[in-house]
Amino acid sequence: EGELGEGGQAQLTVSAQSMTATITVDVTAVALSQLNASIKVGASAIRTNSTLDDVKRQLIVVARYNDGSSRTLTSDEYQVEGEFNAGESRPFAVIYGDLRQVVYFAVAEVEYVISITGGSGSGLYALQSSVQVTADPAPDGMVFAGWSNGREIVSTSPTYNFIVGSDYSLEAVYQKAPPDYTGAYIGMGIACAEIVCIIIALVVLISRKRRIKLIAD
Repeated sequence: EGELGEGGQAQLTVSAQSMTATITVDVTAVALSQLNASIKVGASAIRTNSTLDDVKRQLIVVARYNDGSSRTLTSDEYQVEGEFNAGESRPFAVIYGDLRQVVYFAVAEVEYVISITGGSGSGLYALQSSVQVTADPAPDGMVFAGWSNGREIVSTSPTYNFIVGSDYSLEAVYQKAPPDYTGAYIGMGIACAEIVCIIIALVVLISRKRRIKLIAD
């Protein structure tokens, strides 16, 4: 029995059956000498919306001591500091005791899936980026009615712009075209032209009859 300090001598009591003896031993402190932090093979991507706990899950941190021993630290034994700014090589500090080591992660922008049905604009987009979608031409006998997100019509314009905030799906909605009034107007124009032609023909015919009568007289 006894307590081992970090250096100097310690008094230990040794008991065996009914005999007890006290001995003095020299205690040599085992100091932390090195910290080795490395990224796991096949680690997941770090993105701008990740957390420090996400970073810890990608690390293997080993503490080495001056007696040559070592052990792998659990994630709650060390601290990580860093900022999730997008870049190819972003520094994150691993801290344990008085030791500190910097590891570097590539931090990618968060990309959201934009899915467009019945038009163009599908793809992966960064947070807060602008997306423009364009509806396909309407099928025969149909007209474009609007863009639906599955709950409501968000725009009635064939070309629609919005800002990315999450994964998002849009579908172009078409409906039956109303009666073709343009065609009706064309028909009316043709009918009017025919009436004018008939009137002209009648005027010509009447004129000829008058001429014939004058000659006869």
